[in-house]
Amino acid sequence: MFERINLVPKKPLSEQLKMVMPVVLVTVLVLIVTGLYLQDRYLTNRIDRVTKEIVMFRQNQEKADADLANLTRLAGELDQLQKRQASLLAEVGKIEAIRSRKTNYSRAINTLAAILPGSLKFEKIAFQGKKGIIEGLALHHRALPLTVEKLQQNPVFAGAFLSDVDTVSEGSPAPLSFRMIVEIKP
Repeated sequence: MFERINLVPKKPLSEQLKMVMPVVLVTVLVLIVTGLYLQDRYLTNRIDRVTKEIVMFRQNQEKADADLANLTRLAGELDQLQKRQASLLAEVGKIEAIRSRKTNYSRAINTLAAILPGSLKFEKIAFQGKKGIIEGLALHHRALPLTVEKLQQNPVFAGAFLSDVDTVSEGSPAPLSFRMIVEIKP
């Protein structure tokens, strides 16, 4: 085969470069500008996201600060309530101590009212501590020992006895005056 020889003169390399160089430069420039534009868009989007996150974090921080202020206020109120509860418990303890030392006479008086027969009349009932004195009038002499026996058997009283009875002659219609002494159980 024959070799082919090109007799057309070739353009010099510098001229070829002059033609290719602007295209290459424009392409490189377009790539750089496109790269810068894409990087700018990426950074702008990222800055927007970070700004939104900062705003959200600030809102959360404001909420957390408000919640912390409320918790601090509530903790102070709770502390005051606990102090008040402690003082009220101390007062209740004092009142209970006074109540425990106080003798409940209403139960004894209610028991006396329930036991009282129709032939007796109590004119004076006085208590001092656990001891009580009952003064009254009796229509019949027989009602007094029965009443004393009922008082001795009652769980409210520890003991009961007749202290003083006026003696009246037989057949006298005048009532007898008496005095009983009772002791309340603790």
